[in-house]
Amino acid sequence: MPDGELNLEPDRARHAARDLTAAGHHLGALRNGPGAALTALSSAPPWGNDEIGGAFEGKYRGIENSIMEAWTALAQHLRTLGEHAAHSVDMNTQTDIEASHRVVRTQKPL
Repeated sequence: MPDGELNLEPDRARHAARDLTAAGHHLGALRNGPGAALTALSSAPPWGNDEIGGAFEGKYRGIENSIMEAWTALAQHLRTLGEHAAHSVDMNTQTDIEASHRVVRTQKPL
């Protein structure tokens, strides 16, 4: 954009928006599949209940929860970003069409 113009390629932008949305769905599916399985496996602390296992548990559980929450949030953000990007492309395209109609009307002789 060195000349100050912004050119929107609606088809490419819509495709990219769909890809973002799909990536969010895929990431969410991974969180709900393998991520949930990992959480389930760690629910019965495989590291044991001795002093070292207890110390590990004390550190691990908070980190696990933070990672799983971030994983869920990131998947949602990607889905939302894709949906909003697609909406933005549609709105910008519609605005361009409406503006071109107004320009044509102003150029018609009275």
